[in-house]
Amino acid sequence: MIDVRSAAASGPLVRLPPEVLTRLLDGHTVIRAAAGGVLYRPGETAGLHLVVDGLVRVSMVSEGGRQVTVRYTRRGDVLGVPVIVSGPAPVFVQAVTDAVAVATRPGVLTQIARQDPRVGIWLADELAARVDSLLQELAMNAFWPVRRRLGRHLLDLAADDQQGDTLLVSASHQHLADAVGSVREVVARVLADLRSDGLVTAEPGGVRLLAPEALAALPGRPPTEP
Repeated sequence: MIDVRSAAASGPLVRLPPEVLTRLLDGHTVIRAAAGGVLYRPGETAGLHLVVDGLVRVSMVSEGGRQVTVRYTRRGDVLGVPVIVSGPAPVFVQAVTDAVAVATRPGVLTQIARQDPRVGIWLADELAARVDSLLQELAMNAFWPVRRRLGRHLLDLAADDQQGDTLLVSASHQHLADAVGSVREVVARVLADLRSDGLVTAEPGGVRLLAPEALAALPGRPPTEP
């Protein structure tokens, strides 16, 4: 049984009036994606997506195949507002862990917004939140502490080459240090902290991510971080 209402209550949809939320979710579709599966591809038309369970990555891919993360989403987050407002977007939406989402009927949110100014204001607020999120991504390498930058980079590398539910990073300490703007000794120390916290483990093939959702939500500088 999918508890859609509970998931909606833990994210931005909670700001919608109850009767509007009921109308929005009427006729929704449940989407289940195994780890590594794709929920949205560039050019597709989609309704609003509500993440019910799991960690989901939104990324852009260059013509040469390089990927850049736009955001990570979790339970209660919504996806697809820019698509609803301005049309298909050049992004992939990928399940990093097994994920469950519900999709509203295409067109229903804009239909409601035309009739209810409260929904139009909600749409504007959510679009502003997405702009703020993109600004945060741009500032990440300059301002985030090493622990948080490294956690995000490990997630990005693992998700780029994800095979099923296995998240493995095959990269040297020096490569990781170069990528996050630090030095090898600091990265080695932070990795040791992450292993101690049970978030990653060292394997012959590289670094295996044990808790991707925790890595995506790493806070600022902990007491042991250099």
